[in-house]
Amino acid sequence: MTSASKVTPCNIVVVGEDDLSVQQLEKEVQKAGHSTLSSAYTIHSALKLAKELSPDLILIYFNLNNLEKWIEFAQHSTQKVGVPCVFVTNEINSNLVEQIVSKGFNHILTKPLIEAELKSAIAGLVSVKNNEQQFTEDLPMSAPRKKILQDCIFIKEGPSLVKVRYSEVQFLMSSHIYVHVNTLKKEFIVRASLTEYLTHFDQDLFIRVQRSYAVNIEFIEKITSSSVWIGNREIPMSQQYREELLNRINQ
Repeated sequence: MTSASKVTPCNIVVVGEDDLSVQQLEKEVQKAGHSTLSSAYTIHSALKLAKELSPDLILIYFNLNNLEKWIEFAQHSTQKVGVPCVFVTNEINSNLVEQIVSKGFNHILTKPLIEAELKSAIAGLVSVKNNEQQFTEDLPMSAPRKKILQDCIFIKEGPSLVKVRYSEVQFLMSSHIYVHVNTLKKEFIVRASLTEYLTHFDQDLFIRVQRSYAVNIEFIEKITSSSVWIGNREIPMSQQYREELLNRINQ
């Protein structure tokens, strides 16, 4: 085993209003090779622990009803106390991601946690806290070594991995460090860069039309000088990608 694969133990505080979920999260942190200093179930006690224990990281378990309060806590912890935070939840959607990321927090994990995800998030924030080079590697779960399935991809949704066929994906949209995978049935959110995530899709079907968008050419209904239409959705298109798109569809 190389030194790069070793886990550098961190001291972590887990907070949240659901005591059972907080306790389970503590177990997962310990399983990943880190120490849990303590836990808290209220904002007041969480702030007290952040100041008194000076942990390397705080994991915040939240639900939609109390998100705003925990965002305020995370801002105080990060800016005033100097302790970075990672948000953990049972479900994720576009509005939730935007609400958290717009406040400067780029790490959102969904339960049950995949150990590699937890390690990646912890390594990234702790390295930034220690003024090291920022960790930008995509999660191992989104970068398999070998492509086995040729017509679909599995996407994590809560505790499950859902099979999504490429033929059902209409377009991909990048938002900060997340990719929104829009299908005929629903939208999925994946933590990855658009450039990296596109490598998992059929290169004959999917093409980039703008820095933040890639589309399935089979769903294009109209092309203008500055956009493409997928159903009733207008997607912006940059001139640098337009010529490539036209060449592709005219082959």
